[in-house]
Amino acid sequence: MWVIIGLAAFLVGLGKGGLGGMVGALVTALIALVLPPAQVIGLVLPLLIVGDLFAVVAHWGKWDRAIIIQLVPSAILGVLLATYFLYQLTGEGFRLALGLIVLVFVVLKLLEGWLLKQFQYQPQRHHGWFTGVISGIASTLAHGGGPPLSIFLVLQSLKPETFAATAAFFFFILNWVKVPSYWAAGLFDWELLRSALWVLPFVPMGVWVGKWGVKRIGRAYFEKVVLLLLSISGILLLLR
Repeated sequence: MWVIIGLAAFLVGLGKGGLGGMVGALVTALIALVLPPAQVIGLVLPLLIVGDLFAVVAHWGKWDRAIIIQLVPSAILGVLLATYFLYQLTGEGFRLALGLIVLVFVVLKLLEGWLLKQFQYQPQRHHGWFTGVISGIASTLAHGGGPPLSIFLVLQSLKPETFAATAAFFFFILNWVKVPSYWAAGLFDWELLRSALWVLPFVPMGVWVGKWGVKRIGRAYFEKVVLLLLSISGILLLLR
């Protein structure tokens, strides 16, 4: 179990270091194979927050403020809606929901390029509102808000550094918004969190390796590996 949690912390760092925004869902699914899913999302959130700090510092001030202002209010609504569902789910229901979300996540990512080619995009304010809600829900339930945000940001034709900075700052805010919701839903296992403090240094290590690897491995190749692992994890969660 602790090997997987340590690996998860390292993977969070890799993602925040530039190798993709899908690692939140991946580490959630991986740890859910050895721990109850309700405990997992409360354990992964602090790891993501630590990674967010490094990502925001690395991209400080380069984000698009107008997009952040457009997305955050509806993302908060998404968090609140998802928190209501968290109260309704049993342990078995949570596992099945997590497995389904992970597999939907994979399908959405695989279809991302095709979807972007199907229409001529005309920016509308409600697109940002919709993206915020969906990202807030997916992020709260499975730390999987990356794909809808990624598609939306690609459609805004941002510069690469603005894209990365905007995503980093958005999730920095969103993950802190999730803290009181998780607290209210009883998703923080404080004994488990204290026991897992030793894995925190693996996050900045992963950030450093991610920044190094994005130039040598390539984001596209890394994301293919992540998608494969996500697919296997999602199937195992449904079959357990």
